[in-house]
Amino acid sequence: EALEMHKMCLGAFCRAHGADHTVVAGAYNNMANVYQKQGKYVEALERHEQSTAIKIKTLGKDHGLVAASYIGMAIVYSLQAKYPEALALYEKSRAIMSKVLPHDLAAFATLYNGMAEVFLAQGRHAEALTLHTKVIEIKGMRNDNQGLASSYSNMATVYQKLGMHADALALYEKGQAIKIAVLGEDHLDVAWSYNNIANVYAAQSRYTEALALHEKSQAITIKVLGKDNLDIVASYNGMATIYHAQCKYVAALELFEKGKAIMIKALGHDHV
Repeated sequence: EALEMHKMCLGAFCRAHGADHTVVAGAYNNMANVYQKQGKYVEALERHEQSTAIKIKTLGKDHGLVAASYIGMAIVYSLQAKYPEALALYEKSRAIMSKVLPHDLAAFATLYNGMAEVFLAQGRHAEALTLHTKVIEIKGMRNDNQGLASSYSNMATVYQKLGMHADALALYEKGQAIKIAVLGEDHLDVAWSYNNIANVYAAQSRYTEALALHEKSQAITIKVLGKDNLDIVASYNGMATIYHAQCKYVAALELFEKGKAIMIKALGHDHV
């Protein structure tokens, strides 16, 4: 339905403004985002490219909207694990932004986050950490508390990949404290953070603490979304993994089966 609506808007905009107008470029962007959510990456890239071509033609190649289009395309390439292509587009965007938007800290934070994710996927952990540090500095300067909490979590993920569990835990806990203060205890972001912290505890063989946090996450998720929501599967799987590590195989199997039942109910047998 969303795609059909965007197609109708595209046609209306073309008739009203001509094919080379920025509102038409925006409509192509919107369609690209829908295709991306559907996992139709080829179609998403085509729409991004159409949008970018219009922006370059009407605004010039060194414009902030062109830089934003390159970021959009980079995200699609990243989702396909085409990391060199993604990084090339992020670099093109950074060059434009440095020229025309040098003081747009929010835009640079978005750019650095995207590049850091690519570096992490490539195993380039030091470069990912450097960029996450820059993002944290930006978020701090802008007093963006929610953004700062997310950045702490992103950086913690890199440390976790490196097996630096104490550093990861410290950052997850800093992020969690902010989330609770800003969003309250009963928020899904808080629930997800409990799962992240629990995973670090599990990696440290601190199973009792890990289970307690998975249970807290589970309680919040059930309260907010109900007991049959897919988000709760992460808690069940995390707890099952811990029970398995403790050789409590019956308890582990029971939780894996509960998670599987929710997935079948939500997605059908063929998906699972």
